[in-house]
Order: sequence, then C-alpha cells, then structure tokens
Amino acid sequence: MANFDAAGGIGLDPLNSLLSQYYSSAEQAAPGNNPFDGTTTKNVPPLGDVTVTWKLKNAPVLAFGAPSQADWDASLDSAGNTNGADKKPLPTGPMAALTIPDMTASYTAPGIDPVGGETWNVVAYATLAFPAGEIDVTLVGLKIDESDFAPWDKAIFNTMLVPALFKAVTEMLGVIHVPALSWHGVSLNPLQIALSGNQLVAAATLTTNAAPLDTSGVAWPTDPVFVLASKPLIDSALAAGVQPYVGQTFSDSGNFKGLADWNYHGSLDSISATVGTLSPLTVNASITASLNVGGSLTPAGMALAAVGCAAGAALLAI
Repeated sequence: MANFDAAGGIGLDPLNSLLSQYYSSAEQAAPGNNPFDGTTTKNVPPLGDVTVTWKLKNAPVLAFGAPSQADWDASLDSAGNTNGADKKPLPTGPMAALTIPDMTASYTAPGIDPVGGETWNVVAYATLAFPAGEIDVTLVGLKIDESDFAPWDKAIFNTMLVPALFKAVTEMLGVIHVPALSWHGVSLNPLQIALSGNQLVAAATLTTNAAPLDTSGVAWPTDPVFVLASKPLIDSALAAGVQPYVGQTFSDSGNFKGLADWNYHGSLDSISATVGTLSPLTVNASITASLNVGGSLTPAGMALAAVGCAAGAALLAI
C-alpha cells in the first residue's frame, strides 16, 4: 500500500523550458564563453596551439530513456573512443538524452586555414542516479556523425571537441531537478527520487510516520510540475503557522490581521485542514474559536482568517 506524506514531480516540458531560457540568457551574459558557445585551446604536435570553437544554433532538447544498442555502440566516450569499440555495456539504469539539433564547430592552427562545418542532431547520453535524495548526472556517450571527417580532422575533434562538449553538456544538464519539498515546521525523512515515465518524482514521509516510504502503484498527476501533501503534513504546517496565535484573545471589536472583522471576545483554539483535489493542490482549512455569546465569525470571515493566520506562511510555500 502506498505510503508517503510529500511528493513532487517535474516533467520534460518545464525542464526543456528551463534549458531554452538557459540557452537564451547564457550568450547575453557571457558571449563566446558559455556551455553553448565556447572555445578550447591545446598544443597538438606538430601543429602547435590548436583552437577549437563550437556554437549551438538552437537550444538543446532533453528526453528520458536509453539509446538503442546501435546508437550506444556508435557514441563516443570522453576520450573520443566509441563505446562499442571499447566494449562498454549499455547502462541498465535510468538515462537521459540531450539532443543538440544544430551545431557549428571548427578548429584553427598556425599556418592553416580554419577547418570545420555544421552538424545536426548530436546526442549526449547520461546516466541518472539518485543517492540520498540528490540527482547525479553522469555523461557517458556522445553520438556525432563523423562520416565526412578526414582522419586528421576526426583526430582533432575527438581529442579536443568531444571532451569540451562532455564538460559543456554536463553543465547544461544541471537544470535537471525536482520541486523542493519544504514546509515551515515540518520534518521529513530523506527524499527518495525516481524516474517515472517522463517525470522525475521525489517523495518522502514525515519523521512521525513510522511506516516505510512506498510509492508503488501511485498514478502521479500529469501536470508539468506538481506537489502533493498528505493531511498530516498539512496539519503540521498549519499548526506551525498558527502556533503564535493559538490562545490569543481577541478584542470585542476590530479585525484579525486585517482579514476578518468581529464584535466579540474569544480566542483561537485549534486549526485543521483537509486536502481537496490532488493537483492542483487545494486545501480546506477551518478554525475553532471559543466565543462569547453574541459574537461569531461569518463563513467568509472564517475562511479568510484560516487562510490568513495559518496558510499565509505555510501553505503559500506549497
């Protein structure tokens, strides 16, 4: 039986939107010196100092899933050797693929004209691991069409461009993340992260929940980004948010935090909440007040007071 108190997920669309924003802003912030548009120089005898430049003409596109065996065998490792030739097995765990739709690359060396051109659909393959609630992305292959490369050009690019792209793509993949699960006054056990279809999902239990975390069989929302919380978690967050006001005496006229008017004497005794639809998350909160005869909060006033004193800090963080 499923058992979790908090869960958050993110799909490919928002991750690719982040990649697109990263791509657009990087050139403005550091033209010619960013993961999408860079230069590297190395001394290569007998040519001397060789400079390789690359530039992505479009934002890269992220996908989840493993490559075919043929694509894996043809992809290059960080040293420029094919995984097939080195007999490296196709990873069996979760994987991501980053496609570079259109890229230009060239190299120059003393006494020779620039050599280079344009290539399409370069694909980087990475493994995904989730130790201790973190996301570790390790680039393990780069598929690039080198069929038209001269032997010397291929040697230059595999020696210099491929390692540089490994580093650049690793920076690009840094956008992969899951929504933060954090509420004031709530203590969670360590997160567990998993790849579920085209979503990265993180889940955890409250430290007061003694049962083991179990998300088997859960049909996660299909929203691009979602956060779910159990009733015990919501109650904990609300209790922490309202604690300073519990037992506080109200005046016979005035307002509470500018949200509800009253003409009675009383005090706030407790607060509770229930979760409505899972996503988008809706919370119905109610308060219990001890009131003197002749005074009461209207239903609208109760709703405002509940949202104001309890959810202002706790729920809006959701």
